Amino acid sequence: MLHTEFSLQKGCGEVSFSFPVKISLKTSIFQDGVREEYELIAFGRFHKKDGIYYLKYDEIIDSGTIHTTVKIKEDEVLILRSGSLNMRQAYKRDRLMSGTFETELGSFYLTTNTKELDFQWDPDLKKGTLKIHYGLIMEQVDVGTYQLTFTFQEDEKAII
Repeated sequence: MLHTEFSLQKGCGEVSFSFPVKISLKTSIFQDGVREEYELIAFGRFHKKDGIYYLKYDEIIDSGTIHTTVKIKEDEVLILRSGSLNMRQAYKRDRLMSGTFETELGSFYLTTNTKELDFQWDPDLKKGTLKIHYGLIMEQVDVGTYQLTFTFQEDEKAII
């Protein structure tokens, strides 16, 4: 896979695009010496606009639908979730970034300490990966180390 470089300049003929994708999100959580793993398969859209990549999809859970947008910029990723829960979580390598998590139980302040942030995109195969490895602090309490791995590929059969 080609590693996408973010040296493109605005106004220099950047190409915008949008297409349906099948997404696999693998989550590994290391907490109190225990490792848990989860996988979500979803269908959504991947697009690029003004030099920023977006991965959008919905999750259906018991309490309703969660709309998720992953915004991938030059050296930062922002995950926004809205619906039956609301979350704003930012990631930037070797930086502490603030965020929030809101449910019917209340609002919580989050801090991420990103150790790895790697985005790869192959425009010829129309597939890519995004890996985020970070420590998570919720309300000033260390709640573990997380690894998110998004894998996505064009899927014309995806219903969006």
